[in-house]
Amino acid sequence: MKTTAAHPLEYRADEADYFARQGEHGKAAYRRAVEATTGSTPTWAKRGKPGRKRRTSDPFLSRASGDY
Repeated sequence: MKTTAAHPLEYRADEADYFARQGEHGKAAYRRAVEATTGSTPTWAKRGKPGRKRRTSDPFLSRASGDY
């Protein structure tokens, strides 16, 4: 039987409550920050349905280099 370790924030009720109080953009920012720092998100922070793919580069940085 395969067992996987739970996410470090999985059982933190205070974090789940904070996440639940956020708006759409706040939840997106929270997911992005947690995924960047821990590599994944807790189950209570997963999206209901998949979102669009993240861009590989920042469009503003590419404009600065002259690639329009």
